[in-house]
Amino acid sequence: MENLHENSPCCGGKVWRDGIRRRRCSICKKRWRIYQRRRGRKRLRASPVLFKRFMDGSLPNLSKYAVKRNVSVRTMQRRLTASRDAYLQRTSWPEIPKGGLIAVADATIWQIANKYHTSYEVLLRPIESDVAVITPPYWQIGKETINGWHNAFSTLSEDLIYRIVALVCDGHRGLHNEAYWQRWYIQRCHFHLLSSIRGRRSPTIYSRHADEGRRMYDLANLIITNTDIERVKPAINEIEELGLLTRSAQLRKIILGFVNHYEDYRTYLSYPSLRLPRTSNSAETFASFLWKLVQTASGYPTVESFQRWSEALIKYRRTIICRPSYHPN
Repeated sequence: MENLHENSPCCGGKVWRDGIRRRRCSICKKRWRIYQRRRGRKRLRASPVLFKRFMDGSLPNLSKYAVKRNVSVRTMQRRLTASRDAYLQRTSWPEIPKGGLIAVADATIWQIANKYHTSYEVLLRPIESDVAVITPPYWQIGKETINGWHNAFSTLSEDLIYRIVALVCDGHRGLHNEAYWQRWYIQRCHFHLLSSIRGRRSPTIYSRHADEGRRMYDLANLIITNTDIERVKPAINEIEELGLLTRSAQLRKIILGFVNHYEDYRTYLSYPSLRLPRTSNSAETFASFLWKLVQTASGYPTVESFQRWSEALIKYRRTIICRPSYHPN
């Protein structure tokens, strides 16, 4: 016959109730809990305070802090990682303000675990604001490609894509194609152009081609900053001639590309109501924050770990100053 009543596990006798959770054997009077507690010390709930101290610089060197807390460095690293995860779980992504947007884009190449990984960073700034919001970067194996930029902008919502009016970038073909198909105004970075000229023809007195480099630099600076189009046209012809006569193949390619797309460097002059910046330095600033994070951690073993830290950095920083370029009327 089937036993309908519970028997004690120790003696097989009747089981008496001794409260809500406890039971007692009727023979040996032994007590036990029907819901067993977890043995050992209770695990402390992770707090984002340690991560915030690490990000604002108030936390000293991790190894010294571990000695101060009388724990191992590995234990302190685990606590910092748990604090980062708690911060990620409790903090939402920054919200994008309403209205028209200016996109500032740049890509950074990282080498992790002997492989190249590229992070595609896009910042969105309202037209009437001087603060850009950092969006989650898109990661892809390999170096910067046209398809990578298409996938990066595909991660943005349709509402954000529709509200973007102009794109500020370094002139990569993937960014140029995306701006063309989306019918955005494009503002090419002045810093990338001028630094590429100085890198091939230094204007310093110690350079063998100082005169040529100085003249190219002055002409390029005049073309991209002067509001008088009558002075810009002869400067374009002269820099094109210098580009054809130079012995540097890389510089020739840069100058001829600049001549073909010089209007993209003057978009901030043609459309002053958009309040466009002349450079993509705000995106470069965010990349410098990532580089500082890498140097502090002495590198990351996996790309997944780096992605988690970059997401935490975005949620902590949230915005970056992105002021427009003013010019004389």
